[in-house]
Amino acid sequence: MSLKLEQRKVFGIDWENYRIDRRIERNLFESEEEILVFGSKDGIYCFDGNNVKKIVERDSMVWDLIVWNGELYDAGHYKKIYRTRDNRVISERDDVVRALAVWKGELYDAGDYKKIYRTRDNRVVAERDNTVWDLVVWNGELYDAAGGKIYRTRDNRVVAERDKPIYALAVWKGELYDAGNYRKIYRTRDNRVVAERDASVVALVVWNGELYDATWTTIYRTRDNKVILDFGEPIRHMCTVPRSVLRGLI
Repeated sequence: MSLKLEQRKVFGIDWENYRIDRRIERNLFESEEEILVFGSKDGIYCFDGNNVKKIVERDSMVWDLIVWNGELYDAGHYKKIYRTRDNRVISERDDVVRALAVWKGELYDAGDYKKIYRTRDNRVVAERDNTVWDLVVWNGELYDAAGGKIYRTRDNRVVAERDKPIYALAVWKGELYDAGNYRKIYRTRDNRVVAERDASVVALVVWNGELYDATWTTIYRTRDNKVILDFGEPIRHMCTVPRSVLRGLI
């Protein structure tokens, strides 16, 4: 199916007057390279640097996405974790699910319920005083961002603090990076500011060896502040996905 994206620009292209035809849709999934996938207010979108395609509908905000055991999973305002390709619910929570991570082969989730669960058996591995906004694995350890603090999850050790909520974590070239409501992206270990934005940074991702960040509607290449996508609608968590994982979603 073709998709018309209204009032969205990619590298200056006005999607209001541009239609993706079937040949472009097929080409989007022919390469084995990883593509960028992100959540928004009405579903999940993929972006290969040139083309945007909506691949899944959801009835509310998609907050996080992750690949686990070769499958894409999503979670969000709908208080559920889905196996994306067939909409199978693998877990439900009593509040918004904002973060997913795979650690030691297991899926973990966290969110407004202020707990971090091992998803398969609902085992609580940590509790926080604030919403857990993101989870990341760094140097073999699981870390979580809750309120303005980054914790090593297993022992609750605080490894960094910010004066406003931390929304996003990523590992790039062996270093942990954080971003959030403070409109900056830090290399966490030494608090070095690597980029500043004019809005909150809600997502970080490593794609093709580069760090990227997203404000509410725009995705930047972090190192040189180049806008790669002006989406015009809310952007939430981003992840990279092998194209083969998405073939059942088109």
